[in-house]
Amino acid sequence: MELKTWEDAEVAGTEFAELTSQLEILKEELREFCARRHDAVGKARILGPVIVGFRKVPANVAVDNDGYKWLRDKHARYIITVEEPNRAGLREFLRAHPELQAQFASAGVIYRGTAEAFYLKLVRNEKNEG
Repeated sequence: MELKTWEDAEVAGTEFAELTSQLEILKEELREFCARRHDAVGKARILGPVIVGFRKVPANVAVDNDGYKWLRDKHARYIITVEEPNRAGLREFLRAHPELQAQFASAGVIYRGTAEAFYLKLVRNEKNEG
């Protein structure tokens, strides 16, 4: 918006104030929602122009190049093809043997346990999509 007159500035100021007020309301609702997080895993809520929620992130294994080489040399049973490690097998193995997680991590094979992730998405505005 280009401001050419005092009226333009007043309109822009009013719109800015309204948007700022809406953001404050959303911020408070988001804070309350996060306080109730333990009840909200797997559920989403619409808070004005955004959808917020928590989702479960499954356990996984990250393998870098050095970790792949180490697996190939030390634990070849966890290599599916020439370039692909068996992440599911590694995940189950490392879940069952937490004492080995540090050794694998130092070699470049990192186990990440199940977690919860917060997300925020903009709601689609039907008016602007047509």
